[in-house]
Amino acid sequence: MKKILFACTALLTYFPLLAQSPVDDLILNKQIDLVIEYQQDFRIIPDHCITQGQNVIFNWNRAVEVKFDAQEAKNGFYYDYPSCVWLPGQLLKDAKSGNAQVYEHHSLKKKLSQQEVEAILLRIDTIVTFDPETYEETVQIIHNEVNEEDISGIRARIAYYHNKKTDTFGARLIAFAPIINVLDDNGESLDQYKPLFWIKADENASGSVKKQLQSDDICWALQTISNIPIGSLEDKESTPAEPKMNVLKKQTELRDIVFQEMEKPSQPQLNWEMNKITPDEILSLINRVDTVITYDPETYQETMQIVNTDNVLNIHSMRFVLVWFYDIRRHRLYCRPTFWGLNLDRVDNEGNFMYLLPLFYEKID
Repeated sequence: MKKILFACTALLTYFPLLAQSPVDDLILNKQIDLVIEYQQDFRIIPDHCITQGQNVIFNWNRAVEVKFDAQEAKNGFYYDYPSCVWLPGQLLKDAKSGNAQVYEHHSLKKKLSQQEVEAILLRIDTIVTFDPETYEETVQIIHNEVNEEDISGIRARIAYYHNKKTDTFGARLIAFAPIINVLDDNGESLDQYKPLFWIKADENASGSVKKQLQSDDICWALQTISNIPIGSLEDKESTPAEPKMNVLKKQTELRDIVFQEMEKPSQPQLNWEMNKITPDEILSLINRVDTVITYDPETYQETMQIVNTDNVLNIHSMRFVLVWFYDIRRHRLYCRPTFWGLNLDRVDNEGNFMYLLPLFYEKID
C-alpha cells in the first residue's frame, strides 16, 4: 500500500512539472515523430507600408495584410496607413495594462510586473550641446518612452512538428517579443535587433483560420512566410540573424520526411498560384536543362551540347505560410500555419545563390 501511495505521489509531482512546458503534449504524443523549436524574426509591417529609404530588413519575409478592422482606424486615429503601427501599439498597451503575460526572457521563467514593464519601455537619451560663446558643453538627460514606431518586428518562439499518422505538419506559437533596432552612440543602426520583453502565447483559438478571420473579434491579420532548414538538425551556435534551433523530439529526419512527401505525396500538391501540380512537374523545376557551347580552336567548330543538371542538392529549406491574427476581445495574438512547402535554391551559372523557389505547397488548415 505504501508503494502505491508513493507511486501516486511521484506521478502527481511529475506531471505538473511536465505541464509547465507548452510542447510537452507534442513530445509525449506517440503520433508526433518530430518537434523542432525555432526562434525567428518576423516583420509585422505590411508590404504596402514600406517607403523608399525606410530602415527595414528586406530579407525578412513578405508580410501581406489579410484583415484590418480596428475601431481606432475608423476614427482616423492612426496616420495614412493605420495597420502599419496598430499591432505594435496594441502589444505595448497589453503589456502595460496587464492584459498580457509578460516575461523577462524567452524561457518564460521570470514574470514581469507592470512597473517593470514601464521601466523597460522608458528610453534614456543623452544629448550633448556646445555653447560657441562660453565653449561649455551641456549634457542633458531626456526620458523618452518606447512607442509603436520604434518596434521593428517580433521575435517568435515557434514549435514546428510532424504527425506521422496523418503525415501532416503543424506549428505552434509559444511566445513572442516586440523587437527594436539596436543603435550606436551616434544613433545609427547596427542592423541588430533586441527583444524588449516576451509575451506568453495563448493557443486556445479553435476552428479553422478562415472561420477565425470571419469573427468580429479578429480585427487584424497578417500573412508571413517562415523558412526553416531541412538539413542537419544538430545544435549549432546562434547568430543575431539565425537564432538557435532546438530539436525537442526526433524519430525521423526532417529531410527524409519532406523528400518522401515530394516523391509520393499523401495530399494534393499546389504551385504558388494554388493550382494542382504533379510530381513530374516538380521534378522539371528541380532538373535544369542547360545548353553548353564549346569551341575547338583547331577546327574553328562550335559544338552545342544539352546538359541536364540535377539540382536536388540545392534543396536546403522548407517554408510555412503563417497567418497571424489578433483577438481584440481576449487581447491575444495568435499564429496558425495554413500551408507548408519545399524550397529550391535558385543559383546562377557560377553557383551563386539568387532566390528561393517554392517547388510545391500542401494545405495544413
